[in-house]
Amino acid sequence: MPIHDWTRVDAAIFHDFHQSWTVRLSQELNSLLAVDHYAMLEQNGEPPIDGRIGPGRLYVGTGKDDVDFYTRKKNIVTVRHVSGDRVVAVIEIVSPGNKSGRRAFAALVEKTRDLIARGVHVLLVDLFPPTARDPNGLHAAVWEEFDNTPQSFDPARPLTAVSYEALGGGDVEGYIEPLAVGDRLPDMPVFLRIDGCVMAPLDATYSAAWAEVPKRWQRVVDPTVPDDDGEK
Repeated sequence: MPIHDWTRVDAAIFHDFHQSWTVRLSQELNSLLAVDHYAMLEQNGEPPIDGRIGPGRLYVGTGKDDVDFYTRKKNIVTVRHVSGDRVVAVIEIVSPGNKSGRRAFAALVEKTRDLIARGVHVLLVDLFPPTARDPNGLHAAVWEEFDNTPQSFDPARPLTAVSYEALGGGDVEGYIEPLAVGDRLPDMPVFLRIDGCVMAPLDATYSAAWAEVPKRWQRVVDPTVPDDDGEK
């Protein structure tokens, strides 16, 4: 399914889609993972990685508007290993609130950096165009935390799916797919250990979540969606 233009709707509509998508992604990963790993939903924030199950350190926004509210309420997907239930990977689908202001964006970048530095692999999916905080895309902003080497950026494909393989000692490899509205989401690696991964079925789960978006909002996001009587 082609990626939609989610800037056409406000944070509440994307939040509903986002939650549905993360549920399906977690479920599908559990059908793909070996018995020694499992995926689960956790609330937005940095999940505990020392085996404690429960809410992580939540990012607290400004509390001034709905964008901050929905950012604090969104899900992330974690993959844990059964030995101590430790987090080995985190999947975060970026929301409008993550890019709505300097503090929110810095929190996303710092959280990603800290997880990688602690040996947790990270997959980020950003379906929103660059802002003043990330003029060269989200990956460039994250990569600056590890390496000052300039990253290529194609303005014609400003959206991003990027998988980070934490190599230990603060070293990291990034596997980036530049995207644009209208492209299909690729399956992306979720690393479970160095040189070992499972492919996250992004397109299939995106499509399943889209099917549950109310038609009233599907037609706003995608004007080609027909009315119930079959007319566009």
